[in-house]
Amino acid sequence: MKLIPKSMSKENEFHLKKGEFVLTEATWDDNTPWKFIISNEKPDSSLCTAAFCVTLHRGKLLLVNNRERGWEIPGGHIDEGEEIEQALIREVMEETGAVIENPQMFGYKLVLPVSPVPHRDKKGSFYPFPHSYVPYFYAEAPEILNLKLASDVIDIMFVNFNDAKKMLAPGHNHDKILEHLIKSRVVNINE
Repeated sequence: MKLIPKSMSKENEFHLKKGEFVLTEATWDDNTPWKFIISNEKPDSSLCTAAFCVTLHRGKLLLVNNRERGWEIPGGHIDEGEEIEQALIREVMEETGAVIENPQMFGYKLVLPVSPVPHRDKKGSFYPFPHSYVPYFYAEAPEILNLKLASDVIDIMFVNFNDAKKMLAPGHNHDKILEHLIKSRVVNINE
């Protein structure tokens, strides 16, 4: 199966590797369509802008209530010079206080903006174009520290899968991603 973004030229076509497939797709706004690809192979780290983690604690899923986006899976931007896993561990800790162990990548969002998107934190700069990646991981959090949460986080909550489906903010298709992880027995979240 070929995945050919409209914004890419013929010589830069994407090819899904054996075992990879598009799980879901959507558009964040008129300019930013994306596809979630199930894959164990990490994308080019120089084109990764953020990372997210399906974080489990005692059979429950850990969600973050973001001030602007509502309930979501913890994660966030990768700082310049930071490795993907470093950013993931830092973001999950900052947003939730969770100490995660052995994060495992299971897929990524292939972000295909129609035109360059200004960087949220760097004035005059843009996210990678014509495409970028947002890797997704899963991990256990054996410990939750009592830390002051990041300023963009209102609250955190431990939930079962059915509650998560009702709570998760639209636009990221996190419910479909979680459902895939449960059905494929990658994670065990209480229903």
